[in-house]
Amino acid sequence: MDKKHIDLADLLSVRFSYSPDADMHAFKDWAEQRLSENEVNENVLILASLGLDKAISQYEVYRYFDAYLLDNAIAHPSPFELLPMIVRYGLKRIAFSESEAEVWSGLTHFKDFYYEVGPSRILKKIVSYLTDAYEDFVNYYDEDEGYFYLRRPRHELIVKEFQAKYVQESAMRFLRLFEGEYYRLGM
Repeated sequence: MDKKHIDLADLLSVRFSYSPDADMHAFKDWAEQRLSENEVNENVLILASLGLDKAISQYEVYRYFDAYLLDNAIAHPSPFELLPMIVRYGLKRIAFSESEAEVWSGLTHFKDFYYEVGPSRILKKIVSYLTDAYEDFVNYYDEDEGYFYLRRPRHELIVKEFQAKYVQESAMRFLRLFEGEYYRLGM
């Protein structure tokens, strides 16, 4: 994903979701973006410089990111606020991915996420739609076993060459729900 699409809400979702596959380079990219916009902060400078190391330590990234939040009086998101942030970041990973492999990797993120989205019906619908796409496009065919099941009618006619583009466009469409007042009211 291109670093220009990363914002503070995305980093908060990565930081407080405790995901085992958290992308530490997203923090470095965000810090570099903040520095290019002339934000003067010691913790941002350190986060940007962590990218010079070959292996970025999760402990160090979280330490300086938490210090940045504390310096700027940014509160940690509540679980109610965190769920839409996590879904939004996952959608961004798909919509702004630069390769087909990134699309499928981002789609895999939604595979087991359905039961974690809480009472929000719109988040359940988004996650359910993307889970269906995962099962119809990624987990649909096995070399040894053949076809696992019939595809959903909405996905039957999409040929393999256009599946990744279809998933990206769907993610972009869902991202529009997170813009404006509708997102700020808590969905």
